[in-house]
Amino acid sequence: MGSSDHANRFHRFTSRGDVAAWESGIFRRWPYRHTMIDTVSTTLSAHRPEGPLHVVEIATGPGLMALCLLRDIPHLTYTGLDYSVPLSDFARRRLSQFGPRAEVWHEDANEDGWTRRLPAPVQAFVSLQAMHDLGNQDNVTRIYAKAFELLDDDGIFVNADFVTALGKPNANDPGRLPVARHFEVLRDLGYAWTDCIARQGDMACLVAGKR
Repeated sequence: MGSSDHANRFHRFTSRGDVAAWESGIFRRWPYRHTMIDTVSTTLSAHRPEGPLHVVEIATGPGLMALCLLRDIPHLTYTGLDYSVPLSDFARRRLSQFGPRAEVWHEDANEDGWTRRLPAPVQAFVSLQAMHDLGNQDNVTRIYAKAFELLDDDGIFVNADFVTALGKPNANDPGRLPVARHFEVLRDLGYAWTDCIARQGDMACLVAGKR
């Protein structure tokens, strides 16, 4: 999936106002995002209670989860990626209060440029309600694989996303996978362990570790 195909699957933002209007309804539509963000934050804190903790977010959106992580975990440093210029600009402005602790890049996760720019080491990858939007299982697998290459030896991937029931694929959104399928993909790539640490509505928070 190229950049243009990728972008066609999403909201088309043309301004900061578009982003603000879209953001205003996120938690009304999916109130359990709060639980998922808290779960990601707690998991990262437990994984690395003291620095360094460099976290990379796939699809930072307007920077809502990043804001919570940077506030909750003082030793965390953050790199966020987003395909949308208005979204990445919005998040960059929101996170500017954290100075050099936070960077937001305009990058399509389905392309390879960001992997070459990313400073090592990375202690954790995270994503919120976004991996399914990569378009299909192959692209989800590709991100898990890239993360495995870039993570520290004890690094983790925390993915809070929409999932489907086993045997009931979503033809309109093939990037939504059953929890068991995520685990199978992660294990096949070499992740040593997997767990489902929260589930609400049609979302689940999954974590996988390299060792």
